[in-house]
Amino acid sequence: MAEETFSFKKEESSNALIYFPDISGFTKFVNHTEINHSQLIIVELLETIIKTLTLPFTISEIEGDAILYYKFGDPPAIDDLIKESKNIFIKFHDKLGQILKHNHCTCGACSESHRLSLKFIVHFGIINKIKIGNYNKLFGRDLIIAHRLLKNSINKKEYILLSENYTNATLSSIIADDTNEIIEGTEDLGDLDIIKYKAVLLGAYR
Repeated sequence: MAEETFSFKKEESSNALIYFPDISGFTKFVNHTEINHSQLIIVELLETIIKTLTLPFTISEIEGDAILYYKFGDPPAIDDLIKESKNIFIKFHDKLGQILKHNHCTCGACSESHRLSLKFIVHFGIINKIKIGNYNKLFGRDLIIAHRLLKNSINKKEYILLSENYTNATLSSIIADDTNEIIEGTEDLGDLDIIKYKAVLLGAYR
């Protein structure tokens, strides 16, 4: 049997938006529940995120409980991104409500699924794209930063974290009003620097 060979092509580095919808509570949900049912529930929720998103983003990878999106070039305005994320959050919980309503299974996965929720990580920086055969693989310091920001010190599980890199790259700003509860903070990522951010809390939209 002939071995499969892959061509390799390194493309130029480019500014890009990194957008990470991430299911909160996933690890505990999978580790302490029936694996078959938990997988089915997660698949339905991830499909809901993908179908709801309307901004022109490209999927790089689906990472278990998160979807890594990216967009080269100028980032979308903050208001547009927040509006889109809120809509995804609402549709996510609509789907979760439907699963709970129509599923009468009493297994651990089905009975614990109401604890799941959604958060978003948004970062802007330089991404390197490498083409290996028919696959595109993303690399770069800013991609690592986005992944590290998934594990942050915010004591909430439902929010849109907007890194300072992203907010500085847009020509708009976050408007604090009755619909946007905003907190600010920093994350010390060690050799990756200290990252400042603003976060829009989403708990009120459940």
